[in-house]
Amino acid sequence: MEAIVSEMGKKATFLKATNSLAAMVESGWDCGDAAGRDAIFNACKRCFSLLRSRYSAVGFWRAGKALAEACVAAMHTDPKRLATAKEWLSLAVIEVTNGDAASG
Repeated sequence: MEAIVSEMGKKATFLKATNSLAAMVESGWDCGDAAGRDAIFNACKRCFSLLRSRYSAVGFWRAGKALAEACVAAMHTDPKRLATAKEWLSLAVIEVTNGDAASG
């Protein structure tokens, strides 16, 4: 998990790291232990923090949207985290929509 978070800190590897994290959410959320879920969720939080503060281009937000969709699907049994994931998804949809409108 540390490697993914580190990769998110660089523009050149942010997309790859975000896609890897989304795959991890999809495949490992339900079969992981509480500590593993905490680590994954914290990495997701870091991703959205970076999107808000440093990576505002629509391409980055598309990857964030895919991650948020994976989180919403996987975190359905955890109401608090699900609410946060839904907030991320709403924000990502807005950013992708606005970015697409500006470029098209």
